[in-house]
Amino acid sequence: MKFMREITVLLFSISVLVFSTTGFATDDNLKYFMVLGKLKPKVAQFLVENPSDPTESAIKSIESIPGAKLIDYYLEAGSAQNIAIIAVPDTSYAAALVYQRMASGSLIDINVREIIPAKKFKDVMEFAQSIK
Repeated sequence: MKFMREITVLLFSISVLVFSTTGFATDDNLKYFMVLGKLKPKVAQFLVENPSDPTESAIKSIESIPGAKLIDYYLEAGSAQNIAIIAVPDTSYAAALVYQRMASGSLIDINVREIIPAKKFKDVMEFAQSIK
């Protein structure tokens, strides 16, 4: 029984991977990612010395990549970490963003995770249901 459960989880994971690399039949066909990155101390110091809403800067950074959109932006209180939800046409766009932000020197320890918007979850579950 445990083996069957592991196989089911594996098949589901593969189906999500297939969908994430081939896209869904939705109105935007964008891939969504959560981008996490810690602020370097000098950047944190600059923000303390120059209080402002960093959202505009985040929008400029993300949307400098053609086809990319910033969906939402947060700052984590306990770790000085940026959390951005972005939508891009392809996984390579997310990778480009990571390297661009690392090269800029403003963020360290960048982690990017592909996420599935709730509006696409039904498609994933229908695909999972079709797997026999």
